[in-house]
Amino acid sequence: MTKYIRCDGTKVQHSCHRVDRTLSEEGESLETGCARRAIVSNETEAATGVYGRSAADAGKHVGNSVGKWACGSVEVVHRVSADDRVVPTVYLPGAGGAGCGRIHRMPSRKSPAPRGTVTLALLAEQLGVHVSTVSRALSENPVGVSAETVARVRELAGEQGYRRNAAALSLRTGRTKMIGVMVPRLTDVVLATIYDGIDQTAIDAGYNTVVVNTRDRPDLQRSRLDLMLSRQVDGIIVGDSRTDSNLISELHGCGVPYVLVARRMPREISVSTDDLEGGRLAAEHLLSLGHRRIGIVAGDPHASTGAERTLGFRRAYAAAGYPLPDDYVIPSGFDVRSGREAGDHLLSLPHPPTAIFAASDFAAVGVMGAMRDRGLEAPGDVAVVGFNDLDVASELPTPLTSVHSPLFEMGALSMRVLLSLLRGRRVRSRLLQPTLYPRASTVGESPIRTSADHPRRSEVGAGSPRRAQVP
Repeated sequence: MTKYIRCDGTKVQHSCHRVDRTLSEEGESLETGCARRAIVSNETEAATGVYGRSAADAGKHVGNSVGKWACGSVEVVHRVSADDRVVPTVYLPGAGGAGCGRIHRMPSRKSPAPRGTVTLALLAEQLGVHVSTVSRALSENPVGVSAETVARVRELAGEQGYRRNAAALSLRTGRTKMIGVMVPRLTDVVLATIYDGIDQTAIDAGYNTVVVNTRDRPDLQRSRLDLMLSRQVDGIIVGDSRTDSNLISELHGCGVPYVLVARRMPREISVSTDDLEGGRLAAEHLLSLGHRRIGIVAGDPHASTGAERTLGFRRAYAAAGYPLPDDYVIPSGFDVRSGREAGDHLLSLPHPPTAIFAASDFAAVGVMGAMRDRGLEAPGDVAVVGFNDLDVASELPTPLTSVHSPLFEMGALSMRVLLSLLRGRRVRSRLLQPTLYPRASTVGESPIRTSADHPRRSEVGAGSPRRAQVP
């Protein structure tokens, strides 16, 4: 039994064994005996492009918007649903009509412009110029239009509240002016700062950004990548590359330009801090203070940030003749809770370390929490070094020694590299130079503060970041 609506609005049920097939997206054939041609009005032909096609062929073009075929005399007309969408309604003059009828009108999937919508044609009419003139005047690079006309068009467009049709523009130019950004979690201050640099640089270049959280889960990476691609982004900045994920190999086959940020992978274009160098700076600082038994809160081993910071640190200690036992290197997350758990483990060892290097500032805060609960203080009992040099590092009760990573600059540069890729230019990876800022958590009383955000910078490894300009 199939429900229809009479012309008078009453619902009826009509039984016909040949009637209950809706044209599918695959354009499957109709049941035997039903009409094989769609009689389409000229106005619908322009919108759907299915005039005179077979029903099956029409289904390939407009899918379910073609509506139902039914026994009896039927007519498909427009009606507006509660959510303001134009949808087809089947009207049946009477139940039990003989034979299979024809669809006399087919609905268009294209809704008419809402009343009050400001269009290029409307602006052109008010200004007395051609539509193409208005279109060029509103483009980013108006060509063939006088400065006076451009000013007039843009002034009227602003007064009338004109909004460009992004979908139509992308069809015409092949670009959406949209950049996708993938990060583990935007609530992380490190990632939020990197994204800020990306977004501001994108805005300056006339692009918008859309960001997704993947929580460092390979399954979410795949689904979020599909979401990005479905939005037809022009390029992607990847802030969550992992050695245990197929994300990068999947990106290879997508044909969408991409750049890695913060994390690196072999043979991939990336913008990041030199994490090996940052780990070395932390190690040499602790070596200079006489620490020989060191614990490491190593971060995620599948992320280059954790792996390379740890490797740089261990290499420096091994080169100095003090290789670190694996028992003192604890894989972890980069958050406070993970730092606390790793700190608890290290401080519970039979011979606990005299200093701990954490692969992030938040993990270092967690370590200091574990120390506090044991009645331990930095640096008298255990010295602590973090990484990234977030604003909070210098504001803690015991200011935290940390390796500075230029996060905002990193995000901005990654966007500039991607823009160069979009313009067809050759690019290469960039490494930004880290700097160690000693503070009270390793050297005792904090140095006298200056007007800068950081304490007086008795810098270790200081120097201008290697921010080579992208050609």
